[in-house]
Amino acid sequence: MSFAVDPARLAYQMAVRGLSASDLARKARVSPATLSAARAGKRVREDSWRQVARALNETPVDPDIERLLPPPDALATTALKVRSHRREVSHFGCCQRRSRGMSARIIDS
Repeated sequence: MSFAVDPARLAYQMAVRGLSASDLARKARVSPATLSAARAGKRVREDSWRQVARALNETPVDPDIERLLPPPDALATTALKVRSHRREVSHFGCCQRRSRGMSARIIDS
């Protein structure tokens, strides 16, 4: 069984613990590719996600960092989405930038 993880929440949980992607992958004993897939919102196997969740739970939150960062729900109104060679129409229909085959635009979620 596999499922997708909310990338914003995962990024927030990593940030408030001061963990880089490589640190978390190492602590969770998953491959960097697996963690990269989870961070991109792609589906990952349940046992891999459990290992990531366990590693996050075992790493304490830094209260100073937590006070500085807005919770992921506060960031939900503005998200940066990167898509390769695909057009995605947003509410605004603007704020689009293309560079080397990648497109990035700020959209309202």
